[in-house]
Amino acid sequence: MNELDLTPGQYLAFILITLVLLAYELYRFYNDSEIIELPDKPQEEPASQQLNPNYGAYIWLAGRRYN
Repeated sequence: MNELDLTPGQYLAFILITLVLLAYELYRFYNDSEIIELPDKPQEEPASQQLNPNYGAYIWLAGRRYN
């Protein structure tokens, strides 16, 4: 802790205060957090049914042209 020019006693007090503040923040975070419930999603179609029928041809042409 050369940057702060602390004596060993000040360094110990700094670490203890920092740990107490961290413990308090963690305690507050875990006890005050609300439980968020997500709404149910309607069932979506599988990805294979959402694709354009020409998708495979596009992939085939892109592979032939650029590779």
